[in-house]
Amino acid sequence: MDVIVRRAGVEDTRAAFTIDTNDAGARPPRLVDDRWRMPRLPLTTWLLLGLSAAAVVGGIVGLRRLPGLEPLAGGVVLTMAVLIAAGFAVTAIRQTVPQTSATSRDNPLADDPGAIQRGASIYAAQCLACHGATGGGPNEDDPTDDPEHQHGANADLTSRRATSQRDGDLSYWVTNGVPGTDMPAFDHALTAEERWAVVAYLRALQDGQILTP
Repeated sequence: MDVIVRRAGVEDTRAAFTIDTNDAGARPPRLVDDRWRMPRLPLTTWLLLGLSAAAVVGGIVGLRRLPGLEPLAGGVVLTMAVLIAAGFAVTAIRQTVPQTSATSRDNPLADDPGAIQRGASIYAAQCLACHGATGGGPNEDDPTDDPEHQHGANADLTSRRATSQRDGDLSYWVTNGVPGTDMPAFDHALTAEERWAVVAYLRALQDGQILTP
């Protein structure tokens, strides 16, 4: 932008300015890169992993103590032991809870009675398209049927996996996005207080409380 200052009897003064409008207004959410973090392992996960190991060890020990067992029968016994172990292991993995660096943080708006309503308004504008009105996903009859987004079953904010998240973890995902999905980071699009308000409303959704903005 050029600015010209004219005064009678004095030569014009010209100055050029550059104005960056890229950051004007609200910034859109951004996608994040994949990063792996060690999940939190509840007691049930450890028990299932122990049962998985016990099934494999039991199958091997059983074969050693039955020397007269036919090779085919021995293979069947070992295969069954491995399948049982795999079942325990898969169930154990599903019991894990993703953990973030913000796990220990509490919601500073937990005692704010208006936070849930503010969060509902933000949710309707920013989250509804992907997570649905009840938090069950874009197609709430089948949360895995998601042709437009790569959230899949993770779009269900009312699932056991989501309800097991702590407030700090939920805030972290809203702030930084979820790697490997279309869930973007809202650290630029929303203020810290707005993100915590969304977390407050997510807890309300998980309790079956659906608000309209």
